[in-house]
Order: sequence, then structure tokens, then C-alpha cells
Amino acid sequence: MSDAMEIMLLSILSPELQCTWQLTGAQEALLTTAVFAGMAVSSNVWGLLFDKYGRRFGLLFFAVISAYFGSLSALSPSYEWILVLRFIVGLGLGATPQSMTYYSEFLPTKSRGQCLLAIALLWALGSVLEAVLAIIIIPTLGWRWLVAISSPPLWGFA
Repeated sequence: MSDAMEIMLLSILSPELQCTWQLTGAQEALLTTAVFAGMAVSSNVWGLLFDKYGRRFGLLFFAVISAYFGSLSALSPSYEWILVLRFIVGLGLGATPQSMTYYSEFLPTKSRGQCLLAIALLWALGSVLEAVLAIIIIPTLGWRWLVAISSPPLWGFA
């Protein structure tokens, strides 16, 4: 759910930052690209890290990285800073597929399908929750508060 919130945040954050910092279309697109580039760069590394140090350690490490740099994004003084911080969040989110593997390894065969469906439903719930938070928070408190409020679910996982 927390991963879905971070991904959904991208579609909400980009237009807000475009207005705040008068970004070009290319800069706005690069903000989203930075997160997915971080995920692409790190996903194979996470697999190796999980195999060497254990999945539990890897999941904890990914949650801390994503939550910490996600929280710091709310304090970004400029476009360049948020671009770097969101890339690092993407590095952390690259572990998301590993969490599915970890989860499914310990499930009994009989209930595996239902439990994996529950994860998919939580992803959808996280996306909806992020959109609702944006509708409530951005008009009154602004994008920084939305970013700050979107990170605590990852802290809860850590």
C-alpha cells in the first residue's frame, strides 16, 4: 500500500511542482522518470542484497531508504533537489518485487492466491488513499504536506 502511495504521488506531484517552480514539460516528465530510473537501476541489486543478507534485512533497508528520502522530498528547496531525492526513493522502491517473493515464500499453497490478491487490493487501496489525501491536503496545506504525510506508511513498515 505504501509503495502504491509513493507511485501515485508522482502523478499528483508533477503538476503541482510545474506550477510552483514553472517547470517545462520535459522537467515535469523527468521528475517521474527519475523515480522509475531509480527502480530500474536498483531492482537487480536488491535481489543480490536479499540473497546475501536475507530478505528481512533487505525489506527493512528498502523501507528506511524510501521513507527517509520520501520525507526529505517535502523539504526540497528546488527542482534539482527533489529530482535527486525522488531518484533515491526510486532506488528504495526497486525492492517492491522482492517483497512479493518474500511474502509468497512463506504462504501455504492453499491460501497463496488469496493472500497475493490481498496485496493487489492493498496496492489499489494505496492509490485511492493517495488521491483522496491529495484532494484534501493540497488545496489547504500544499504539496509539501502531502509528500510529508505520504511517507509515514513506509516508516510504519520499517
